[in-house]
Amino acid sequence: MSAKTRGEAAGALRQAGIIRGRSSITHGTSWNSIPSASASPISANGWIRSGGIFDYDVKVERLEEVNRELEAPDVWNDAERAQGLGRERASLEKVVNGIRTLGEGLAGAAELLDLAEMEDDSSTAEAVAEDVEKYARDVEQLLFRRMFSG
Repeated sequence: MSAKTRGEAAGALRQAGIIRGRSSITHGTSWNSIPSASASPISANGWIRSGGIFDYDVKVERLEEVNRELEAPDVWNDAERAQGLGRERASLEKVVNGIRTLGEGLAGAAELLDLAEMEDDSSTAEAVAEDVEKYARDVEQLLFRRMFSG
């Protein structure tokens, strides 16, 4: 794999906020030895960090709370509150599922890129770089929505 392709993929991962500084893609170390990744608290799925600009863990907890509240039999005694909870759930699901999907996709991309690098498969590496660019655009959309969510 060319240094240019590795650099482009690393840049897209950096832009997406998945890696910081030197990456395994450009420097030949394993992905989990990246200082920012190993020093940061990581949630159960191994990619989504606690807190951060999206407050992923907080949103997951709130989504669970909202779902529990909506399961309560008396929730519809106050229709306005129930509708508000329904809107909140939809909003939270969009963010939580979006971040989860991005994390899983980037994890897969990192593994595939490592394999492509070991096999010196530049066409696969280029395809991974294209996928990562799409993920970066998805992160930009999440950032845009976050700006206007209040």
